[in-house]
Amino acid sequence: MEVPDEISTSMKRKMRGFGRTSAKTVPCYLLGQLAREDSALHDSVSLHDIIEAVIGYLDVLQGIIGGRFLRVDCEDKLIALYETYGFRKVYRDETTELNQMIMFIG
Repeated sequence: MEVPDEISTSMKRKMRGFGRTSAKTVPCYLLGQLAREDSALHDSVSLHDIIEAVIGYLDVLQGIIGGRFLRVDCEDKLIALYETYGFRKVYRDETTELNQMIMFIG
């Protein structure tokens, strides 16, 4: 993930981690556009269940290969929804018109 110039210095530090003070990109786990279509999520599988499962897998992966955060790309109307799960908006990519939100893990 690119570390945008527009974000705060403290967010840049958190994203980059120790020893990567000037990195322009940082590795992350990408969830993509999970809830892009409300109709894509069936009643039998909730967004909460999906996120909880992903976080469970990430706990295991983080112990094996590392990683600092999980990223999701979403439209404006879904920002509040993802914030309820602990994601924070980093910035809006004007090229894709999607917001990049992250959740720190571990």
